[in-house]
Amino acid sequence: MITIRSAKSKLEHADGMNHLIVQFGPIGDVTAARIGIVLPQGISRSSNLSRFYENDKGEIVIYRPDRADEFIITIYTDEPISCGSKPIVAVLIYTDKQGNEQRIEYVYRMEVALEEQMDDVLIDEEVVAKVRELRLAQRNDGERDALTDDYAAAKPIPIAPGPYSDLEKKYRIEG
Repeated sequence: MITIRSAKSKLEHADGMNHLIVQFGPIGDVTAARIGIVLPQGISRSSNLSRFYENDKGEIVIYRPDRADEFIITIYTDEPISCGSKPIVAVLIYTDKQGNEQRIEYVYRMEVALEEQMDDVLIDEEVVAKVRELRLAQRNDGERDALTDDYAAAKPIPIAPGPYSDLEKKYRIEG
């Protein structure tokens, strides 16, 4: 019902970044469906990039549980963490027809490695393509991307020549 794929097969133990795509199938005729992401200590995440609503607990709300969908999140490490296989857990929570809350967990293992061990990292080109497509769509919607801001678009402020004040005359450097 839930699958998780990563853009890279490994995450650097310090200042590492990776993207995860969380795909889920149709859940059925249920209410209050949402997916929570539980990360190991030392790994953080961004809000989902797919514009799904996130509640106060950081759970991604699924408004159409009757159809398959997916969302993308960015995970990262700010400070060095221990290397090895780390569990990333996606928890599907929903209320069934009888009003009972149900939980289904899916565990994805992420390999955390030193920078020197990243030479043999595998790239999932399909996940990378979806992240690029999502970023392009966001840029086309007018959102600013810090990596691609176009500073040339700023209008220069013209300075009109005129009489100089006493201070301007004193400190002006003619070149």
